[in-house]
Amino acid sequence: MSNTLIPQQFDYAVVGGGPVGAVMALGLAAQGHRVALIERDAEVAGVAEAPGAANALGIDPRTVALSVSSQTLLEDQGAWPERGIGVFEHMEVWEDRGTSVLRFGAADIASNKGSQTVLGHIAEVGLWRGQLWRMLAASDVELFTGVAVTGVTAGLQDSNLNSSGYRLTFAAPNQKKGQEHDLEQGRGALSINARTLIAADGANSIVRRELRVPMTLADTGQSALAFAARTSAPHEHTAFQRFLQDGPLALLPMADEHLVSIVWSARNARADELAALPLAELQSELERASERRLGAIEQVIAPVRFPLRQGVISNFCPAPNLVFIGDAARVLHPLAGQGVNLGFEDVRALLLCTEPAVCVNAVPAASRLQRFARLRRARSRLAVNAMSALSQAYAGQSPGMLWARNAATRALGGWPLLRRQLVLEAMGLGPVARSS
Repeated sequence: MSNTLIPQQFDYAVVGGGPVGAVMALGLAAQGHRVALIERDAEVAGVAEAPGAANALGIDPRTVALSVSSQTLLEDQGAWPERGIGVFEHMEVWEDRGTSVLRFGAADIASNKGSQTVLGHIAEVGLWRGQLWRMLAASDVELFTGVAVTGVTAGLQDSNLNSSGYRLTFAAPNQKKGQEHDLEQGRGALSINARTLIAADGANSIVRRELRVPMTLADTGQSALAFAARTSAPHEHTAFQRFLQDGPLALLPMADEHLVSIVWSARNARADELAALPLAELQSELERASERRLGAIEQVIAPVRFPLRQGVISNFCPAPNLVFIGDAARVLHPLAGQGVNLGFEDVRALLLCTEPAVCVNAVPAASRLQRFARLRRARSRLAVNAMSALSQAYAGQSPGMLWARNAATRALGGWPLLRRQLVLEAMGLGPVARSS
C-alpha cells in the first residue's frame, strides 16, 4: 500500500470488497486497467483459514447459492471457491398446508440427458472471501483496507480526456469527516482519483448516500435467520424448500453430506420467537418445520438474523462513469437465492463495457454504460417483482389460494417444458437472463 499523500490516479475505483466487488476488481485488472479496491474491513485480507471453527459444526453459517451461470464467470476469472462448496443436483419444494410436492433435478432441464449434472452450488462465504482476497493481494489491484469512504467528489476533469472523474476521501471507520488527517502514518493515501467509480458496497451503500442517488428499500415485514444444522440422514445433494404460513424455510446442502445451511424467513414476530429460543428448542422447531425430510436434526448453531427488504436503484449509471452493481444496486428477498447471482450478472455485463478494445483511454463508452444500466435495471425489476408475487402468493391462506397453489404445483410438475424454462432462468441460463 502506498504511503504518499498525493492522490493517486486510477482507471477504476471499486468500493466494497465482498465477492461481487472482489471479482469485479480482479476482472478489471485482468483487462489491464489500473484498479483500486476500497474495503472497510481491516481484517479482510487476513481472513482465517477456518472462519467457522469457533462454532460447534465448524462451518461458516453465511452461505450463498451460486448458479451455473455464475460458475462460468468465476471459473473464467479463476475465482471459483476451492473449499467449503456444496452441490445440489435436485430440489424439492412443498408447503405446510399443501397436497402436492414439486421435485426436479438437473437431468430434467438438460437438452441432452446427462449433459447438465448440477442445478447449482452452496458456498461458505468466509472461506471463499479469504481465497478471493489472497488472489487480490497477488494481483495488480491496489488495495485500501480498514478505511471508510467519507466523501465522493464528482466532476473532476481528466486533462487527457476532458471528462468527469471522481475523488474518494478516506478515514478510519471510527473517524468522522474532517478527521481524515488523523490517519496513521503508513495507512495509505487520504484520497484517490478515479476515471470511473464502481459502487459494490452493499444495500447501505456509502457511495449511493454521498452522491444522493435514490433507492427505495421496501420492508417486507419479514426477517431471515441464517444458521446451519447437522442431520441424521444425508442430504443426497438435494435442496429443500418448504413454504410455511410465516415464510419459507430452505435447507441447502453443504459439502459434508450431513450438514445443511438454513435460511428461515418469517414474519418479524415469528423471527423474534425463533431467534430467542435456546439452541435445543430451535433444533426441535427446525425438525418439526422440515417434517424430518432429513431425519432428526442432531445439532444447530446460533442463527444470524437480518431484516428482509427489497428494492432497485433508480439508475445503475446515474452519472457519467458512475456504476452501481450487486446489492448496492438492488436488494432481493433470499427466497430463490438469486441476489449474488444477479450481482455476478452485473459483473459479466460490465466487463463487456470495460474491454480495452471498446474503451477510450480506459473509459467505457457512455452509450454502452447506458445500455448496461437499462438492461440491468429491467432484469432487476423483473426479479424483485417475481419475488414479491411469489411471497404474496404463498402468504394467502384462504381455501381458494390453497387450492390454486396446489393446482399450480401439480400442473408445473406435469409440464416439463415450462418447468425446464423456469429452472433455466434460475440457473442464469435462460433467455431472460442471457439477454440482460
